[in-house]
Amino acid sequence: MKWNRYTTFGVLCGVLLLFVAAEGCSQLGLVNPQNVPDRLAYGYVTVTQVAQATESLLRQKKVSVKTAERVRDGLNLTLSALNESRDLYYSGNQKDATSRLNAALKVLEGAQLDLKGGKP
Repeated sequence: MKWNRYTTFGVLCGVLLLFVAAEGCSQLGLVNPQNVPDRLAYGYVTVTQVAQATESLLRQKKVSVKTAERVRDGLNLTLSALNESRDLYYSGNQKDATSRLNAALKVLEGAQLDLKGGKP
């Protein structure tokens, strides 16, 4: 199969659908992500949800621009760390992938807390 932008778009849509399904099951208490791929999916879905919530709260003027920028910066760091963790995991380095993933999820936790008005 030749990769082009349409193939890439299709793959990304499929992966996003899996992430959404995994998150939906998690909210219902059906899945508690334990392994690296499941935790990565959880991280990606949560980043998307926090970004959407931030945008919505900013439009409603319930958070300041400064807070939204801090959250965005945290989400960018999280995405970078999630991507690094994914690359490490699929290259066979599970120990470093898990360590990087744990760090990414901590940064994500801080961004969520900041959005809720707490101190990250």
